[in-house]
Amino acid sequence: MLGSTSDWIIALSTTVLGVLLSEGVAYLLAYREVRRRIDLKGDWLSLSETGETSDPVRDTVKIGVRRGKLHLTNQDKTGGFEYEAFCRVRDNTMLVGPWHSLRPGAIAQGQLLLQIDAQGQYMYGVYSGIHSDGRHMLLAWVLGRKEEDLNRAVGTLRTSTALSMRAP
Repeated sequence: MLGSTSDWIIALSTTVLGVLLSEGVAYLLAYREVRRRIDLKGDWLSLSETGETSDPVRDTVKIGVRRGKLHLTNQDKTGGFEYEAFCRVRDNTMLVGPWHSLRPGAIAQGQLLLQIDAQGQYMYGVYSGIHSDGRHMLLAWVLGRKEEDLNRAVGTLRTSTALSMRAP
């Protein structure tokens, strides 16, 4: 039983130190995974479904590193959308992580899962979210380094999943 003040200070200090060390180790492990795919940094062309229109939204997504994870933000803010995502790299082939809207007052958020092309030139997959009418949605999202990569990502999405996206 803790009796003296010094016992309390020692117990509290070791608890805080343990939490900081575990967070630090988790950060380092995440950063190590990101370093393996640092080639993903830079600007990407993007097409994403919104659930509101039949045509996908075209944008540019910038990928950088922040908080030991890949940080995605859209640059053009097409259609009034403004978001960021913090992703981990899974098995060196997938981006997985949460996204959320950056618009003041917005509560839009969800998860994303993007498969990385073997050559690292495009990504395809889905993101989840809640539509403005309350429906939970799973929507297609593709990214490519160049226009031809973006087109290949749409084709791969169509042939390797049950999802389809309108051509750009």
